[in-house]
Amino acid sequence: MQNIYKILSAIIFLIVTSCELTVDVDLPEFKPSLVVNCVISPEDTAVVLNLSQNRSILDNSYDFILVNNATVKFYEGETFIGNLLPANDPGSYSLDFNPQRGKEYSINIDKTGFEPVSSSTQIPSDTAQISLSAISHKPDEYGGQSTRITYMIRDPKGPDFYETSLYILYGYDNWYYDEVLDSVIHEKHKPTWQKIHYSNVGADVNEFEDNSYQQQFSDELFDGQNHESIIEFSSFRQPDETGADTLRFKLVVHKLTSDYYRYLNTSQLQSDLGGSPFAQPIQVYSNIKNGLGILGSHNSSTLPFTLINGEWQK
Repeated sequence: MQNIYKILSAIIFLIVTSCELTVDVDLPEFKPSLVVNCVISPEDTAVVLNLSQNRSILDNSYDFILVNNATVKFYEGETFIGNLLPANDPGSYSLDFNPQRGKEYSINIDKTGFEPVSSSTQIPSDTAQISLSAISHKPDEYGGQSTRITYMIRDPKGPDFYETSLYILYGYDNWYYDEVLDSVIHEKHKPTWQKIHYSNVGADVNEFEDNSYQQQFSDELFDGQNHESIIEFSSFRQPDETGADTLRFKLVVHKLTSDYYRYLNTSQLQSDLGGSPFAQPIQVYSNIKNGLGILGSHNSSTLPFTLINGEWQK
């Protein structure tokens, strides 16, 4: 019996070792390229650009290699506006300038050791036409309450791309014990606009996850029509001085350029893969000539609304 075990062990060893295959792959020589990230809109008072470089496929580091001391030229049409100058953060450049809707803007970047890169974008000439039609509340699965809002986009004819975000004007109080003063200190923080995590209700055209802080979609399924969406989020409580819950929100809808939309789309798809060895690799879209990244732009529409004790103040 012992001999049989030895024979079986030898057979298994031969099967396992015979399945091993060593393949020599000739990888092309790595050539570093500049990576640009710059998004502009008419709401900006400055143009901000982040510059880094790509990494070799054999580089396991997760850190960005930031690029400083580059020459970044910025144009409106054929007119030179100025150089983006180094900002406080490494790899960051900025120029005080207010872009205008419908205008075309471009960048040219030179850095020793890299091939010069360039790109251009045209800010959408119009903004999204949005309206709010209904607000309701319902118990959620955790014993609390969720709020639903119904809004509509009046989409013009032709391809359009959107991104939606929901904000709440939220302040909070903080108490802590000060050992030096031997007393409890009360800090009241001024309300600021904060993004809310929300989800779509029912069928939607969102191409990414159903649960997020912002969602992007195209008008491919409703081109030239009115499109209604319902979004849902956890209800808040923020009593004011009178004890009433006065909550101020704003729904922001960006109209994106096609390039920026494709960049966001492929970036999200790549992130969703999570390094799965069974998924087909996704190439993130880039509109940077001789480099990687995005020069994108958008226009924004803002729809404010207020709830007092849960009631919509029309």
